[in-house]
Amino acid sequence: MTKDEHDRPEAEPDPAKDEAGRPDGGPEPAEDAGVDGSDSGRGDALGRLRSDIDGIDRQLVDLLSERLQIALEIGKAKVRAGHSFFDPVRERRVLDKVRGLAGHRYPPDRIESIYREIISASRTAQAGEMVLIHGAPGSIAHEAAHLRFGTGPRFDWTPNDADVFGRLADGSCDYAVVSLEGRSLELSVERLDLFLHSSAEVFAEVAVRSTLSVFAPPGTTPPSGTQVPLDAPVFGTPANLARASAFLSTRTEAPVEVAATLGDALRAAESRGGMVLAPPVVGVTFGWSEVAGGVQDESARKRRFFVLATRSAPPSGRDRTLLLLVLANRSGALHGVTEVLVESGLNLSWMEPKSSHLGSWDHLFLFEIDGHREDPAVARAVERLARRTEVMRVLGSYPHEFA
Repeated sequence: MTKDEHDRPEAEPDPAKDEAGRPDGGPEPAEDAGVDGSDSGRGDALGRLRSDIDGIDRQLVDLLSERLQIALEIGKAKVRAGHSFFDPVRERRVLDKVRGLAGHRYPPDRIESIYREIISASRTAQAGEMVLIHGAPGSIAHEAAHLRFGTGPRFDWTPNDADVFGRLADGSCDYAVVSLEGRSLELSVERLDLFLHSSAEVFAEVAVRSTLSVFAPPGTTPPSGTQVPLDAPVFGTPANLARASAFLSTRTEAPVEVAATLGDALRAAESRGGMVLAPPVVGVTFGWSEVAGGVQDESARKRRFFVLATRSAPPSGRDRTLLLLVLANRSGALHGVTEVLVESGLNLSWMEPKSSHLGSWDHLFLFEIDGHREDPAVARAVERLARRTEVMRVLGSYPHEFA
């Protein structure tokens, strides 16, 4: 400080201004104030922090670029070895590793979502993938496919069971995302007998929380806060509307309208200035703005989907194996199956009966057991089960996502 500055008398406080020097009653400065010279102390601090962020961003981009180049080399090695670009075992290990590295420093679910996109970008660079979704755009199956594969692959949709297996067989898709669990308004594969005439098998599983959100059309300004305007009509498919009855019961001043498909709901909402009730993937896929989230009736439960492919997944150390069994219509047939599992020390984690197209006298079941088909205990049990069933097929072994 110069002598003149020391000798300069302090200015008398202006009674028309507050302690911060603003006109009395004036507005608070904006958060970014000081970048252009006003409130320079705060601006300098904000500028330094943003400069730090910019430097970190440059490092992140450099590291991501380096990672992508290594991923491309891995892709070339996979081609030479005849391996699949999609490796659910390796991906699960990477995701578990980064969740552990994040610890308490970064939300584990968030870091996993970020790395799923990084992995998706790497796979897309290695080879463009086509993923077939058994369902419709904006369905929970679409949400599951997005969660598993990210935004990198090309997606297509079909409601037809036979089309799933046909397209896997002719190579027009690399993977198919399907549900095999019933008791839902969502589409699931019912023609399980198609597995008996196909090389398709379960390659991976993905669990998705079936949440619902309310979206405003792109190009519109969504209302502030998380409340949906009571005078805005809400459109949705029967499955989505059925899962948000408590939320919809509050909408007494505006219509709630059923649309046959999500596409119909989107078009109606856009043309009539309404909102759409749909899974969160709608925002990512169609660019709609989320107005309110988590409006489903029940707490968001996980729904499981399976990834089908024409290749097998290697052991991961925490696998499950899915079996398709056709049992004769006789007393004790089901007991004979469970007896083998008990004697083999294998846990039955899930069982579901299915309708059969093989004949009214047959009973078709899905059995999911702990372990990989290559595990000795599982292999021995499978041999014994083949002798106690009319038809049996191992539908695949895959890393267990819930572990």
